[in-house]
Amino acid sequence: MEEQLHAPVRIVEKAPGHYFVDFGRAWIGGVRYAVAGGTDGARVDLRFGEVTSSAETVRYQLNTGNTYQDVVTLRDGEQTVETWGARVFRYLEIIGAPEPVTAGNLSALALVYPFDADASRFASSDDNLEQVYALSKNTIESTNLNFYTDSWTRERTNYEADAYLQQMSTLYLMDDLSLGRYSMDYFRGNRTWPTEWPLYVALAVHDAWRQTGDLAQPAAYFDDLVQKMPDEWIDPSTGLIGKSSRSNGCNSQTDCDIVDWPTSERDGYQFRHYNTVLNALTYRAWTDMAAMATALGRTEDASTYSERAARLRASMNELLLDEASGRYDDGMDASYQLSGHQALHASAFALAFGVPEDDQRDRVAAAVADRGMACSVYCAGFLVPGLFDGGEHQAALDLLTGEGTRSWMNMIRLGAGATAEAWDPSLKPNLTYSHPWAASPAFSVPAGLFGIEPLTPGYATFAVRPRPGDLEWGTIATPTVRGSVGVGFDRDTDDASLRLAVSVPGNTFATVSLPTEATTPQTVYVDGSPRTVAPVDGALPVTRLGRGCHVLSTEAETLGTANDARLLGVCDEAPAAGVGVEAVVEPVGIDGWLGADATVTLATTGDPGVDGTVLEHALGDAGWTTYAGPFTLPEGTGTLRYRWRDGDVVLAEGAREVAVDLTAPTVTPSLGEGRTLQVGSGDALSGVATVEYRRGDGEWQPWTGAVPLGDAAVSVTVRATDKAGNAATQALDVPRYVPRRAGTAWGHASRPSPWRRSRGWGRPSRSRSTTGARTARTSAARCT
Repeated sequence: MEEQLHAPVRIVEKAPGHYFVDFGRAWIGGVRYAVAGGTDGARVDLRFGEVTSSAETVRYQLNTGNTYQDVVTLRDGEQTVETWGARVFRYLEIIGAPEPVTAGNLSALALVYPFDADASRFASSDDNLEQVYALSKNTIESTNLNFYTDSWTRERTNYEADAYLQQMSTLYLMDDLSLGRYSMDYFRGNRTWPTEWPLYVALAVHDAWRQTGDLAQPAAYFDDLVQKMPDEWIDPSTGLIGKSSRSNGCNSQTDCDIVDWPTSERDGYQFRHYNTVLNALTYRAWTDMAAMATALGRTEDASTYSERAARLRASMNELLLDEASGRYDDGMDASYQLSGHQALHASAFALAFGVPEDDQRDRVAAAVADRGMACSVYCAGFLVPGLFDGGEHQAALDLLTGEGTRSWMNMIRLGAGATAEAWDPSLKPNLTYSHPWAASPAFSVPAGLFGIEPLTPGYATFAVRPRPGDLEWGTIATPTVRGSVGVGFDRDTDDASLRLAVSVPGNTFATVSLPTEATTPQTVYVDGSPRTVAPVDGALPVTRLGRGCHVLSTEAETLGTANDARLLGVCDEAPAAGVGVEAVVEPVGIDGWLGADATVTLATTGDPGVDGTVLEHALGDAGWTTYAGPFTLPEGTGTLRYRWRDGDVVLAEGAREVAVDLTAPTVTPSLGEGRTLQVGSGDALSGVATVEYRRGDGEWQPWTGAVPLGDAAVSVTVRATDKAGNAATQALDVPRYVPRRAGTAWGHASRPSPWRRSRGWGRPSRSRSTTGARTARTSAARCT
């Protein structure tokens, strides 16, 4: 956490000493007010609020019952007044100011979790969309604080679904997920009352892993996540989740189904034994559990959850989906009788969580789009992405930019400085404007509108698939663990052709798709080079675009318009030109050394527009070898050459120096003077990078010199790792120290007999191979 000062954007003097102040957005904290000449005993009334009660009047007595008011008593002379606390406010009213209030003597004193506002940015041809994105981004920055909560105004409680939505926004605004992991780890031993909410923890852990590539949290959390699955309610006949109690719309009791909140926003949902929303969420949770189990090598768990998810999906589509209308029923009673009611939520959550089969998705998406925003702000966090993924791009965009009562623009019209828990006070009279989970456009815009998402964990590969609807242009940048991803699009209004610019960071590849209505292969110009691409699901995918700035279009003349600067503003470098080939080597060790795990992948950019081209590689002066896929290198140093050719014409070529060490270092432990651990190590090629040791199964510690081992028997293992990442280990068994008996000395009459020596005293050392999966073990002789 850090304190930040933020200036007002508007100050109005209502009367002498009476000021209305607007900071333009919400902050958590208080104000710093510098008074040049105070009068002892004079009182200054400071009234804070999230919104106004009337024109230029702060609602400091909140709808929730909170009163945000400080009355400060001044002393004589110059002084600085600072108020502090976790208040969420945008507005301030000052009564009794002893002198004019200005941006020079008044600032918001905000408590802010570190946030790089420049890491993410968005602009478009739609002003409403820009405002909605800004409100959402500002909300996350202002309300992250030091823990995910429903709201800092009222409950200050971490709810699973709220935390999931807040994390999703964070994933597209920040590359540091420490706060998200910390907040989600809270649920390892805690839960809230709704049946559905614990399932969102599995989604959160899964999505964080997909975005970052870090499996540590899934590995540590997996067994806890198993306990959050609704296995106790599995119907053996259908595989559906069916509950005999608390599936009737109750609330604030453990395992009450919630569907949506507030209750007035449920679109008349009919609760039944088999609840469609709960089953849709379970399908997604089981699918995510299977994916994490596969990555963790838990093959039995992966098989179990995959089979459960497939059966659940099949039963939902057989028993709950009306194929003709594309709508899911709210649920069934214990006898499998449908409720006969089809609330928006049943279909919206099923669509968002991937329940419809491919040939059903379009009809379901159309049915969902037809209903509009007939649900709460919470539900909207799933409704809008589902419409984007389901092909109803314009409907999704319309919900993001709408101006009706149920819209983010309505929150802005009400004067909100952060997103609210309900669309309007008429829908929830005690609402507050301090809910980060309601800021879902912060991820719906980059992930939905621009289609930016990882294809493999940690953005090793990722997708860009704009769904622009009727937008004329849009640009965005979002941080990832690989670096910033930038995307821009614009269209020629005469023929509706789309230009697309994509900034791809290093060490990753992008699959970039242009929207199309074509059903046959089309020519896509990639950095000016033509490429024939077959349409897939309404898009023309161009695969394996490597690092750099790439421009794609279905028109040959891609650049050369007045809008080039805006389009290319998403890139940090000039756009790529023509075709190219690059050797991508991973992983790379210290000082560029490559180890046994290193592989080389040849990646091309552009398309020469001809068939039969060949990729080749060679080491030093050796002959060329046809590239057939990722390959390894022999040990040694030299030059790796590579080229892309068409017959005798070399289209592109390159070279890079490589240094390869495939041999593990040597490492030898020994018992030194005073029962200390000594270690010798060496490596003939890359050199030793680290030497470590551990006692028994303890944590590895760096070895920097002699380590006292004490008198007790101990098993010590040492490990040396070279700069290429190769490692070798060896163990040393040290027996308990036994002091000499008084009056005797070895080498005289009291030395151990041959029989006792054969039982272990003075027994020679035993050792095995020092590399690979085995660990050498040495036994130290008895010490005196």
